[in-house]
Amino acid sequence: IALYEWIFLSSPKSLIGDQAKHDSRQKHAGMTLKLVWVLLALSLFIIPWTIAQTSPRTLDIIRPAAGRVDLGNKNVIKSVLQMTRTENPDKISRKDFILTELNVLRTYLRLFVWPVNQNVDYDYPKARSLTEPNTLASLLLLLSLLGSAFLLLKKHPLLAFSIFWFFLAVSVEALVAQEEFIFEHRMYLPMVGLSLFLVAGLSYFLKNSKHLNIVILTLAAVLSFMTFQRNFVWKSELSLWDDAAKKAPAKQRAINGRGSIDKKIGAWDLAMA
Repeated sequence: IALYEWIFLSSPKSLIGDQAKHDSRQKHAGMTLKLVWVLLALSLFIIPWTIAQTSPRTLDIIRPAAGRVDLGNKNVIKSVLQMTRTENPDKISRKDFILTELNVLRTYLRLFVWPVNQNVDYDYPKARSLTEPNTLASLLLLLSLLGSAFLLLKKHPLLAFSIFWFFLAVSVEALVAQEEFIFEHRMYLPMVGLSLFLVAGLSYFLKNSKHLNIVILTLAAVLSFMTFQRNFVWKSELSLWDDAAKKAPAKQRAINGRGSIDKKIGAWDLAMA
């Protein structure tokens, strides 16, 4: 109850964040972390507890608390709009960026399931219309995943929370137009939710502990081997930028990165090529 009252009686300013004195990314991260606490309480405690109640006392608790939340506060709306503003409007519009991010989120999910064809500097194609097959498929996939979170909320709140965590954490980067569509490090925080979903899902549906251990050990072995292989790419600047240039031959920065390393090691013929 105390946690419930803290969330609903908190001022909108405390939920949105007071990070205006810092740069925009700090503000986005600070806001997200505060909202994660709200999400944690809602999905794991408040909503399941509220659903389970049939007593009129439930409404007696909700009504006065909800009545003090000013959802129309102009500062709240302003903060949300600032969070989703276009930081570099000369290079890409917010519309094109968000459309492309639908495909990027699908790529992130694919990398979580099967991390192959990774690149330190992607040359990611820009989406221009929601009717494009890839973009539409990405939207349907994400809506299905989000819808499943609501379906799981009552019986499996931890699974629901993990999905909500992914969408909330990834929104910090996905809603703000930037020069680059995709960077793998942007998945660090969202992967907490996906990892939790994987582990909790396996424990929910594999009741036999022996089978669960076999699956987890197999996954750990496969992913450890893939990590070991990926380390060969990261062993030096040359190997890293060589891999990036091969996977994104039209990306100017990848080519320049490889050329600068060739110049540094004295391979002038390759640097000039």
